[in-house]
This record gives sequence, structure tokens and C-alpha cells, in this order.
Amino acid sequence: DFFVRENGKAIDYHTEFEQKTRFLNSLKLKNGKRHKRNFTTATDIHEPLGSVYAVRRMELKPGDRFQRYIWDGRKERLIDCQVAGVETLTTDAGVFETLRIEITTRVSGGFIKRSVLNNPIRKGTIWIANDRWRTPVKMIAPTKLGNAEAVLIRRYVEKGNIDGAASTTLGLSN
Repeated sequence: DFFVRENGKAIDYHTEFEQKTRFLNSLKLKNGKRHKRNFTTATDIHEPLGSVYAVRRMELKPGDRFQRYIWDGRKERLIDCQVAGVETLTTDAGVFETLRIEITTRVSGGFIKRSVLNNPIRKGTIWIANDRWRTPVKMIAPTKLGNAEAVLIRRYVEKGNIDGAASTTLGLSN
């Protein structure tokens, strides 16, 4: 689900995705009207935040390159990723040894006008800790309004958690 509330307008997008067939059913609610659409993705796809968690499961090292597709509620985007190096990053949550992953994104399909396929490539960066949890530490992601930044600000271990898995809190800024 994706909700837009800006400039006095309200638009709701509800999307269901069938992983096996890569088929998306979408419902757009705007001004009391319902608009149903569907789309078949190019390959397996994630929503934007889920793609960060998918990267956490990968065994990565500097120099590795890979591609993923994401769906933002309206557009399919191809994400090209390169592990650019190892970097020490300091946040309010501490000091982390991280993998710095440089990303470029371009629209590859979806509920768009054909001309959108010619939009410029956008660039961003993701920092994933080299700890046992592969903690997402920081992300700078391109949006049409500018770069959005998410930074790990707090980390804690829940009581009674046997394996010591950490929970995280991200702070967002624009």
C-alpha cells in the first residue's frame, strides 16, 4: 500500500503481487474513483524497503555487482548495484564497519507514460554493516523531491531474545 497526501490531494494505491506469476493487481483510489490496473513484472521484484532486506541476505564483497527490480506502487525500477568498498560509518547508534553499495535506478515499466522510460538515471548509496545481522546503517535514495536519507539512530536487544538478534530504529530526513 502506498498513500500520497500532499497539496490537498489524497491518492491511495493498493497493490497485490503474485510472486509465482509476477502478476501485479493494483487499485488506485483518487477523488472517490476506483481505477483497477494490472502489470506483469520483468522478473522477481521487491518493494523499496524490502530490497534492502534482500541485500542483507547476500554474501557480498567489494567489487561485486548485481541487479534487482523494485516496485514503488506505480513504477517498476531496475536497480544496478555495485559494492564500492568497505567504509567505517559513525551514527548515533555507534561505529560500524560497512559495505558501501552504490546504486543507480531507472524506470523500466509500470503504470507510466512511455516517455518516463527516458527519465534520467538516479543515484543513491546503501551502507550495510559487516556484523552478524548485516544491519542496514544508512541509505540515501533518490526521489523526485530529492534525496531521502535513512540513518540508524538506535539499536537494542529485546529481553528474552535467545539469539541476541538486534532490533533497529531508523531516523528519516529529507
